[in-house]
Amino acid sequence: MKKNLLTKIMLVLALAFTCGQGQAQELLAYNDVEETTSNVVTTDDDITDLLGKVKGIESVYVSKTMLAFAKTYMPGNMKKDALSKLEGIYVFDADNKKTRDELCRVADNELRKPKYELMMRSDDDDESMRIYQCKLSKSLNEFILYTFEADEAEVIVFKGNISAEDLEGIY
Repeated sequence: MKKNLLTKIMLVLALAFTCGQGQAQELLAYNDVEETTSNVVTTDDDITDLLGKVKGIESVYVSKTMLAFAKTYMPGNMKKDALSKLEGIYVFDADNKKTRDELCRVADNELRKPKYELMMRSDDDDESMRIYQCKLSKSLNEFILYTFEADEAEVIVFKGNISAEDLEGIY
């Protein structure tokens, strides 16, 4: 599941570069998750801000504009209307033990707060996955997919006017 979602996000990113340098600059922001769209509500302790400050991790932000562009290239079985409800997708990836430990420390500290509801937990031999929801306002939600293994970890944050059912249709 994690690799399938990452493949789709990487496809979206590859499409951005085919748009031309100018458009790609407007549609994507790499390793600078503090540069958010004006529609996204953030707080002082927003998880994307905290994770964006972790040194050594890879981060990708896909904006609402880029998601709208990518919608035309998505497979027919995906719920494309769910993509239009997203304000953005943030991906944070740590692929070595040192950065994994720091990413997990920051994520664990933030996700313990009462504003995050644990929706699902799955532990397999060497991999664990958690899905959290945070209601940012009456219509704006944040879903956090958090996976970790011994030497790597990943956090994917979906922000928008989306429900759990919408999220299911995206991946």
